[in-house]
Amino acid sequence: MMKMKTLFLRDMKVLYSSALIIILNFTVLSAQTFKLNSVSDLKRVFEDGYNLPSFQDTIKLFGLRGEVISGQCVVQTRKKLTQVSARLSDLTDQKSGTVFPANDVEWNFVGSIPLTENTPNQPLTTVVRKAPGRFPDYLMSEKQIDMHSEPGTTLTGQLS
Repeated sequence: MMKMKTLFLRDMKVLYSSALIIILNFTVLSAQTFKLNSVSDLKRVFEDGYNLPSFQDTIKLFGLRGEVISGQCVVQTRKKLTQVSARLSDLTDQKSGTVFPANDVEWNFVGSIPLTENTPNQPLTTVVRKAPGRFPDYLMSEKQIDMHSEPGTTLTGQLS
């Protein structure tokens, strides 16, 4: 397993050697800090921190030939960050040495939609969260965003 070290990132162990670099506007580098963690791609991460799932320092990827493989990271900041983006390097399987080129990996920020009320007549056991709130819902087309000091902005990646 390879450990990554980038200016403000904790060391993250990955099953594939790769680098995820969060790109920040130069003016914020000396004044802003953030954390980058992985979380199961099956978990919803609410940007206001509601019911945050447990975070990991390891990105685990698994899939069979021909499948789309996905992983998810959460970026957390205490202060506003501007012009945040990401850049990936090639992924290399630690056992076989197989290389997946960086241009085969697609990534997106996850956008949220505001809901003022839940769907009527639903049992509370089927409701993920009681409205009002912002619900993670779609993959954003923007590759650069401003982040506010909210507990979780989600970055998800897919390997085809």
